[in-house]
Amino acid sequence: MYVTPDHLLARFSALNHEVFADALPPIRLLCGRGRQRVGCFRVKRLRNAITRRVVEQRSITITAAYDFTPEQIDDLLLHEMIHYYLHHMGVRDMSTHGSCFQNIMADINRKFGRHITVHATLTQEQCADAAERRHTVYIVAKVLLNDGRIAVKSLPRVREKIEHFKQEALHWDIVKHVELYATSNPYFSRYPRSSAMKLQLPVDPAEFEKALADALALDL
Repeated sequence: MYVTPDHLLARFSALNHEVFADALPPIRLLCGRGRQRVGCFRVKRLRNAITRRVVEQRSITITAAYDFTPEQIDDLLLHEMIHYYLHHMGVRDMSTHGSCFQNIMADINRKFGRHITVHATLTQEQCADAAERRHTVYIVAKVLLNDGRIAVKSLPRVREKIEHFKQEALHWDIVKHVELYATSNPYFSRYPRSSAMKLQLPVDPAEFEKALADALALDL
């Protein structure tokens, strides 16, 4: 299965209760597209421009590039939750996967029959499937116009260009809202992929919405 935001939220809640006794506060959960890093716990420190107070923005990302088993997703999520737990408890480890991390990992594996590892292991089939899907992934902008119509834009798979398009489009008077999606649906091959600030209206809006139904929403 390919991980989704709803699945991550449900599993985080269940594993937090079962394994960490609800010690972890809610956290931003994201689905990535990277193939090199399958999971990531990240902390961004932001300073309020008025109060000058520094606030932490924490997130856990699990890649949606691979077809994982439910057990693999749980193990990947638990790996990042251990990082989160150590950070939340103020524990300073000797390294990224130092003795503190590895002791907790071994304890969870033993008590709960998990198979958490320091480095994720992927099968040849999973890698081949991800490589094949990577060449057919479309980044689609669904643009809601002020008059109620929906426009579409197929974008390059480059984060900076995607973010630039969204920021620029939201400055247009005719644009009300922009949603970003990743999908492998061949329906979107009909839209030329470019970073030009141009929009297209789908010939059949109902067909467009149906093609987008199983797409992965991007939080950019």
